[in-house]
Amino acid sequence: MRHLPAHRRALLSPRSLLTAGAAATLAAAMFGPLPAQADGQGDDLGTASSHGVEAPAKGSPSLDDVKGAVPDRYLVQVEGAPQAQGTPQRTLKTKQTGVVEKAEKDGLDLTVDQSFTHAWNGMAVSMTKADAEALQDVDGVTAVYPVMQVALPPDEDDASPEDEYANAMTGVDSVQKVDGLDGEGVTVGVIDSGVDYNNPDLGGSGTNDQTKDFPGSRVTMGYDFVGDDYNSSVAGSVPKPDEYPDDCGGHGTHVAGIIGADGDVTGVAPKADIASYRIFGCEGTSSTDVILAAMDRAFADGVDVINMSLGASFMTWDEYPTAQASNEITAKGVVVVASGGNEGEAGTFSGGAPGVGSDVITVGSVENTDAHTPYFAVGTTKYGFTSAEDGGKVPTSGKVVLASAGEDSDAAAAPVLACDPAEVPKPTKKKQALLVKRGTCSFHDKAANAQEAGYTAVVLYNNSAGLISPTVAGDPEITIPVVSITQDDGVALQKAIAAGTTKIAWKDGVAVFPNAGAGLMSSFSSYGLTAELGLKPDLSAPGDRSIRPCRSSRAGTARSPAPRWPPRTSRARLR
Repeated sequence: MRHLPAHRRALLSPRSLLTAGAAATLAAAMFGPLPAQADGQGDDLGTASSHGVEAPAKGSPSLDDVKGAVPDRYLVQVEGAPQAQGTPQRTLKTKQTGVVEKAEKDGLDLTVDQSFTHAWNGMAVSMTKADAEALQDVDGVTAVYPVMQVALPPDEDDASPEDEYANAMTGVDSVQKVDGLDGEGVTVGVIDSGVDYNNPDLGGSGTNDQTKDFPGSRVTMGYDFVGDDYNSSVAGSVPKPDEYPDDCGGHGTHVAGIIGADGDVTGVAPKADIASYRIFGCEGTSSTDVILAAMDRAFADGVDVINMSLGASFMTWDEYPTAQASNEITAKGVVVVASGGNEGEAGTFSGGAPGVGSDVITVGSVENTDAHTPYFAVGTTKYGFTSAEDGGKVPTSGKVVLASAGEDSDAAAAPVLACDPAEVPKPTKKKQALLVKRGTCSFHDKAANAQEAGYTAVVLYNNSAGLISPTVAGDPEITIPVVSITQDDGVALQKAIAAGTTKIAWKDGVAVFPNAGAGLMSSFSSYGLTAELGLKPDLSAPGDRSIRPCRSSRAGTARSPAPRWPPRTSRARLR
């Protein structure tokens, strides 16, 4: 197995959770009983048929067009409560075998890949879509669900262990200093990309060897469910489990560091034990059947907390198997914590399973008080930015003249938005960057219009407080660099351009900037309602723009941390 590279093995210091009393009060107010009406005050709205709407014919639900589903793989729920509710495993196995036999008798072709009994009674199977739909009518089957892809958060080569601002925002520093709570006696199961248990801050020796230090004094147990090469997005990719849940992606190590690092970096609970359950290969996506297996194993292993900084996007039903299992596990006294999701740009109902589980502690992301970002300079003034995904490489040196697409305006058709190619001014210099404002059309449209006009870079400024992380993916491909800055910085640059020729100087490295959006929800962070009108997330904590590049070393081992938390499986795509 490929081990996490030495230069990627730093940990991030603690981020913890905020209380959710306000959210609970709001939920009670919104979903309390409606006031009674006096007789005769209510209006009879009639039935659907009285309004000319025909009720759909009763039948099995279709499994067509489920975005993000793994082809020909399904989760089959079988009648009967799981072991968590006291049903003997032998009884559940018998029920599952009975379903398979009845399905085969009906001419359905299926292969059982995995059996689940502890927190959810069912099977992961491989079969065609047509057979899966027919399987819903087999006696003993409660429901059939598609296996969903779950994205591995993107690699962050330029992160650093800088979390002092987040600690103050969450109160972790006070809890550790005043209350003396350190997590001793608690085992946290981390279902993720694995954990670098060789890291000294997690009880390791510092030697890069997957067979060394596991099980160890801190990472005490776990299992690798997939191996290095598993990628559910690739046809024919199959898990190849082994006994060493090491990390070659870095995200799980990052999460474990937040939870329990004890060394150069101090986690929230530095004396807690870690159980590592690896469900991602080195690249690509995992799948919900693998995650369900890891949940089953963690519950059977007796962990006290299960952490899943992941989820199946837009799977907002509490009935989805990973959400069901999470609720069962919680009912048995194990705390389940999951990210709400990273699809907030899509609007409401953008959360995912298992975070939509009614009993899960679902965590959203808020902006940090300070941001460590790359920057460019205009004279002596620094402007922090984020680079757009799928754009050209951002320079780290050199200067370019900045022109404006138009005066700052909130009008939907303002030229500054660069949405109309005919209104984009032509460059007046051989190499020139264009300043445009967020709004109305997509980031890709803005970048494509600037690129077509002949600009060599785009500086995009926000139309509200805070930084955003846009993507310019699309056709045509964007080959010029696109960077995003704050609203205030954009307005300041508009004034500078109006006053005369303005040159921006690209810089190498990072700087620290106050974040105008501090404490507000991150633009990517998913929020409810759930499909059953539940309020999610339950609470939020700093998870965006709190860390940026640097390198550190210890005992001769250079290390940099993995991606920020909660994971960012997608970025802002629209306006």
